Amino acid sequence: MLKEWTRLIGHRAQVHALAFSEDGLALVSGGRDDLVHVWNPESGELLSTLETASAGLGPIAFAGDGSIIAAHWREIDEVRVYEAVAGALVAQLPASGVTSMAISPDSQHLVVASAEGLALWNLAELRLEGTCGGAARDAAQVRYDPTGEKLFLAAPIPRTFDARTLAPAEVLYAHTLHAFDRACCLDLALDEGRVAVGWGHSEGREGGSVRVIEWPEGRSIQVLRGHQPAVGSVCFAPGGRHVVSVGVRDSLVRVWQAATAHVLEEHRIPGAKVAAFSPTGVFLATGAFPPASLVIWEWTP
Repeated sequence: MLKEWTRLIGHRAQVHALAFSEDGLALVSGGRDDLVHVWNPESGELLSTLETASAGLGPIAFAGDGSIIAAHWREIDEVRVYEAVAGALVAQLPASGVTSMAISPDSQHLVVASAEGLALWNLAELRLEGTCGGAARDAAQVRYDPTGEKLFLAAPIPRTFDARTLAPAEVLYAHTLHAFDRACCLDLALDEGRVAVGWGHSEGREGGSVRVIEWPEGRSIQVLRGHQPAVGSVCFAPGGRHVVSVGVRDSLVRVWQAATAHVLEEHRIPGAKVAAFSPTGVFLATGAFPPASLVIWEWTP
C-alpha cells in the first residue's frame, strides 16, 4: 500500500508540521529549525522557503487553493500569514500557546486553537471575529469540514463547533473516558461518515490509540491500539477504509484497516511524529529527522 517515492532534504531538524494544497501539487513543511518550505511532492523540488525573522516555529496551516500559509511563532506570540509563492508577509496576528490552526475552504478565515480555546480571524479584513473558551479549552487540533460550516476539535471532550459563531455543537464521542485520556489529533472521512480521533493514555492504559467513530451518530466503530506513549498524527486514506497513524515517540507509521483494527503495514521512520495525505490520494508525507527530513510515499489502495 505504501511504497517509498522519495526523501526530501532541506530541513536541519525534525519536521513537525505538514499540510498539502487542495490540488496536491504543493506541500508545506515546518521544522524545529524554524524553516518553512514549500515543495512539489511529486518531483521533490523545493519551490520556496519563507523568509522569517523569528524563532520557535509552532503549527502551520496551508490554504486549500495554495495562496497563503499561516505559521505560529512562539517567541513573539504571533501568527504570521504569508503569500505561499512569493513568501511576502501579509499579516501579523497576536496569538499565544497555539496548538493548531486551519484555514477555511474559501481561504477567508483562519481558526486558531490553543489552551485558551478558539479564535476566529477574518483574513480579508484582518480582524478578530470571535472567540470561544469553555468546551474549546486545551484544544489539540482543529479541522474544518469540507463545507466550511463546521469545525472539528480534538480536545478533552472532542466535539464540533459552528464555524461562523464558534458555538459548541455535537460531541464526537459521548462515552465517559478515563481522566487521563486526551484527544491529541483527528481526521475526517465524512463522505464515509467517519471521524478518527488519536488519543494518549487511552482508557487509562499506558499507551495511545485511535478511535474510529461513526458520524454523526457518535458511535465507536473500532479502537486501534499500540502507539507509545500517544498518537501524534492520524489521517484517513482516500475512501475512509484505511487509517494511517504515527506515534509521538515510537517513530512508527502504521496502516490500519479501519473496520477490523488490523495493522496492515508498519514502517519505522526515525523522528516521525506527523503525517498528511494528499487530497488527491496519490501521496502520503511523513516528517522525519535529518538529513532526509521528509519521506514521500506513494499510496496504492
